[in-house]
Amino acid sequence: MAVKISGGTLIAFVAVLALAYLYFYTPTFQGLTIAPGQTPSLTPPGQQGFINYNLGFTDQARNAVDGSSVSLTSASNNVFHSNGRRLSSLSTLYGEQGVATNGATTVNFPVYKTDGSYLFVNIDTGTAEYPDPADILASNTALTGCRWVPVSAATVPELVCELDMARLGSPNYNINPSLSTQLLVAAVPDDLALTLSAPADQTSIGTTAGTDVYITWEVTALASAQAFSFARIAITSNQTAFDYDALDITITASTGIVEMSNYANVGTTLTYSSAYSTAQTTSGITQLWKYFPRSTGDQATDYTNTLLIARSSSDADSIRIKLHLKTYFSASGHGATVVMNLRLISANNAIQTAVTDSVEVRG
Repeated sequence: MAVKISGGTLIAFVAVLALAYLYFYTPTFQGLTIAPGQTPSLTPPGQQGFINYNLGFTDQARNAVDGSSVSLTSASNNVFHSNGRRLSSLSTLYGEQGVATNGATTVNFPVYKTDGSYLFVNIDTGTAEYPDPADILASNTALTGCRWVPVSAATVPELVCELDMARLGSPNYNINPSLSTQLLVAAVPDDLALTLSAPADQTSIGTTAGTDVYITWEVTALASAQAFSFARIAITSNQTAFDYDALDITITASTGIVEMSNYANVGTTLTYSSAYSTAQTTSGITQLWKYFPRSTGDQATDYTNTLLIARSSSDADSIRIKLHLKTYFSASGHGATVVMNLRLISANNAIQTAVTDSVEVRG
């Protein structure tokens, strides 16, 4: 039996169907593992009024020095739900399930109301390239900051950055993904086959107390568009009397120096006005001045607490380390050694053999 529907009734029926579609619609999530208790097909319980959507991720790696494309070794970038957390309070992502990005292929990540406006992005540049966190932050304006926290291992910190989705614009629910972003990964290959110069001895300083003496070492043989990381910079001495005191140290590099612990490029010149720590003999004579790292421990155990120094093709093959001493020789001809101690660390967090050079200073 045919049913007759008036024009007004038909319009009202269609309107009800449209409203139901908008209320329950959530884009399809393809190829993703959805966390337990979260369903991509409907707005999750307690999140009414928020429409789930996909954020599409691609990533591109480039050399932080010259901008060229770089193929990373064993790299992995993963996106994590914030679940209402902020980067400032994040201590670990170890044990949490992330979604891996896949180069130029778009990977959809489901965004829920519980994420607020933020997601966490773990950037692991692999075993042969260092990340440049300062460049990564400068190149990705949606990132609010970065932090070193454990991700794939409980005790190994990795670079995690906070993504503010509000900086990407408003999601368009008519397309999938509803928002898109490209993660620009700035990295630089490691080069550890460096050479430390041997400055001349200074043997006629005199006995005037408080005489200023400067010794400059030069690190060379750094390949173009590559970098190394200092895990330790220290001065040691064989003095048995108060012959000298080590004061400030200045590092100069043409391309720039990145303090990895601060995620910042501090420029081409970095001065530490004093040693971070010292060690004395039982008679109170200082024989060790540790300038870096600026933390407890004799040396950095991973590159998250190092000085990253790169070189471009237009820069001189020269990184200089100038030490400032004040001497207090008690007699002419009396002297002691000043030993520069450097240790590098690879992009795979392997501590390298110490590199040293000894300079004699004498009154």
